[in-house]
Order: sequence, then C-alpha cells, then structure tokens
Amino acid sequence: MLRYPSGCFTQYETNVGYYPNRTSRAATLRIGPGSGFRVLQTLDPGQRVGRQSVRNPDRSSKPPRRDSRNGYAWVYVLEDGRSGWVAIDVLVPDPGGWADGPASEDFEIGSAPGVRHAPRPRRKPRIAIGRKASGRRVVRAREVYLRYAAQSAPLYYLEHGDVVQLRWSGPKYACVEVVSSSITPEGARGWVSHGALRKP
Repeated sequence: MLRYPSGCFTQYETNVGYYPNRTSRAATLRIGPGSGFRVLQTLDPGQRVGRQSVRNPDRSSKPPRRDSRNGYAWVYVLEDGRSGWVAIDVLVPDPGGWADGPASEDFEIGSAPGVRHAPRPRRKPRIAIGRKASGRRVVRAREVYLRYAAQSAPLYYLEHGDVVQLRWSGPKYACVEVVSSSITPEGARGWVSHGALRKP
C-alpha cells in the first residue's frame, strides 16, 4: 500500500492548538522571523493573536508552544485569520474563548468557554491519496503558506522564487521539501497548493 513520504503529514497527525494572546503595544506581523522581513500587517495594541502549538500527533489537549525563532513566534490574527511571525516581547496572555485557529478548525489551549479545547475527532486515513512525485518547482505566487497537511494549519511562508522538491502530488496540494528559501529552513517539508508552483 502506498504511504505518504516522511514529513508529508495528514490532518490526523497535525492537531495544532493555539494559546490566546494579545499585543501589549503596536506591533507588526511579518513573513519571516525577524525585523528585516517584509511586513504583512500592522497590529494595534490589544489585538488578539493565537500562538501556535507544536504539531500534536498524540492529540493532547495541552501541547507545548511551538519554538520561537530569533525572538519571534508564529501566530494567527483573530481579526482576519492571517498567520505570520510577531516579536515575542509584545505578546501577553489573553483570557481566551476565541483562539480556535484561523478557520475555527483547530482548538484553544485553555479553559475559557465558547470554543473547542481539544483536537477535533478525525478518522485515521486508510489510504494515501495521490502519487509519489519528483522534480523541482519554483514558487510563482508572491507568498504562499507551507502547511502541515493539505488544507491544514500553516507553519511557514514561501515566497516568489523559492525552490522546492516535489515529494507527493495530491488532488489540490503537493507535499514538498524546501531546497532554497530566505524565509523557511532548507529541508522543511509541508504541503503547498499546486497553483502556487511552476516548473523551473
């Protein structure tokens, strides 16, 4: 039976949660973890953001926070659902009751009423959908999410000109390994929409 390559996770294996936070002062959401990366959005003081947990294959209701990089954390903004990097030193805890992911498909780590506080029940996939793939592709979009699983939570950005290696081709998404990027570590694996890629 075909199996997905290592690092090409399914939604069943992802199950990220979010810690409710807000900004203590004006801040910026950036495409990469550092002040030199492009600004995606300006954040007002008190704006609510959810800080992402680690990938959670054991389906814990309290997975640890995802590691920061260069003093920046990966978050999503409640107001419009956009994800990106924000400086850790602007984040303070928020009571919660809203931090269940960019599309309300995940869960909040906490106990405030109003949202899910554990991973959604999901069936374990019985077959791998798609086929093994190879060859390099170049990102044609200005920026695109690299996701943990197809149609799942984002974990990094790729931007125009980044180079990836195909590992698996599904109906709408391809699992890739990063070959060259100024934002995302080389060797990182995840899923990207087919429409964001082109042949070299």
